[in-house]
Amino acid sequence: MRVSLLPALTFSTHLREIEWFMKKLGELLLEQGKLSESDAEKALLAKSELGHLLGQVLVKLGLVSDQDVAAALSKQLNIPLLSGTDLPPESIYLANVSHNFLLSNNVAPMGMTDAGITFPANVPQGHGLVEALARALDRAVFMALGVQSNIIKALQNHVKIDEEQGESINGSFSGQSEDDCSKPLQGSMALSSDTVPTVAVLLCCYNGGKFLAQQLESIAEQADVRVSIYVSDDGSQDETQNILQTFRDRWGEDLLSVGQGPRRGHAENFFSLIFSKIEGDYFAYADQDDIWATNKLSRAVEALSSLPDDRPALYCSRSLLIDIHGRNIGLSPLFSKQPSFANALIQNIAGGNTMVMNLAARDLLSAVGPVDIVTHDWWTYILVAGSGGLVIYDERPSISYRQHKNNLVGSSRNWSVRFKRFWLALQGRNRIWNTQHIEALQQSRSYLTEENQRLLDDFRAARDQPFPRRLLHLWRTGVYAQSMWGNLGLIAAALLKKL
Repeated sequence: MRVSLLPALTFSTHLREIEWFMKKLGELLLEQGKLSESDAEKALLAKSELGHLLGQVLVKLGLVSDQDVAAALSKQLNIPLLSGTDLPPESIYLANVSHNFLLSNNVAPMGMTDAGITFPANVPQGHGLVEALARALDRAVFMALGVQSNIIKALQNHVKIDEEQGESINGSFSGQSEDDCSKPLQGSMALSSDTVPTVAVLLCCYNGGKFLAQQLESIAEQADVRVSIYVSDDGSQDETQNILQTFRDRWGEDLLSVGQGPRRGHAENFFSLIFSKIEGDYFAYADQDDIWATNKLSRAVEALSSLPDDRPALYCSRSLLIDIHGRNIGLSPLFSKQPSFANALIQNIAGGNTMVMNLAARDLLSAVGPVDIVTHDWWTYILVAGSGGLVIYDERPSISYRQHKNNLVGSSRNWSVRFKRFWLALQGRNRIWNTQHIEALQQSRSYLTEENQRLLDDFRAARDQPFPRRLLHLWRTGVYAQSMWGNLGLIAAALLKKL
């Protein structure tokens, strides 16, 4: 097979040059009549919000095809475009490069000569990927342009998977793709071995179109797991439904399932997914506006997989905080005390967007059924801990948690937010919440351990004891917050009978 080779140094352009190429790409598509000026303006606006390259945005919005973008980019850069006929007739076996690495970077070997090996990609690649491949293969590596569908076909049908092959290249190298919507989940389909854990992602939406595409992409890019996304939309009136339809058309119903929510609030929306007959080895909550680290799910699965299958277990983590533009603005509070039922009664230690549970935990929630609670994630922490299950808190952030005015529950890192929460607690908000949880726990009492049943009774009694016995009984229960300020607030609430 003859292929045109492009020197890696030429193809691996600087990011600023890539941006310039993409700008010129838009102009070329306009000249060719593939794109209208109004569509170009929409794409530029979406580009500024999503932070993607222009070609990626054009394809995601359905304004042009990936073939149009690849052909225009090929003409602009004077780089040969590998077509479907350039696919190798046989598998090209690479002894030192894992199949997972090829999947995560969206490249596949499509030509091998004495001079080196050619890998196609949709956009100009950086030096990191080329150098990593060259080091692993110990021979020259050339990058060429390729259409996304052909790369996927090469990965699925023409790359030999060796089950005993080691991970010779770390999956942290990240290639760029013009069609991220289809890349990762199509790759997950190729990982059909029974040894690969399946994770059902439970995602609830309501008017979250502004950041939803980026959220979906980050879920799709999870490494070392097979992911299926189940969406419950609670009656969105913005572009959410159109975005979901676009992704579902590309990924397929098996990988992205979309249903209608009950429209009774966010907790009921998540319950509608938890109580459904969704199958999986593990289950992860997802919000509509975060960005997941590529190893979020694999880290959670690694932590949970060593536990007995019949013991409910929950993984959660710290969060990296970002603003609406994706800029880092800090970290969520770090909690050092052991997660427990005594802590869960008064505090949730992590956002639901970081939570992953095993099948036993999901079955526990389903067995208890619908209850009147504050939030689905706090209730998950309470119930898993109360049943004697294990709760794992990871100090390393696993997501980028976007902070904006429409957050249902934001981070408490800001001092003004902390003071507001403290003030609301003293006004009696937490007492209302605690009453809800106590009533819900009474309904599910049989699922609690005997020790935690006694703790629940002591906590319930301590709330209404006369002063100063309230403090004594509260101390005897052993309930605690994760921070000094939290414990001071706990004491203040007990003093004022607001607990």
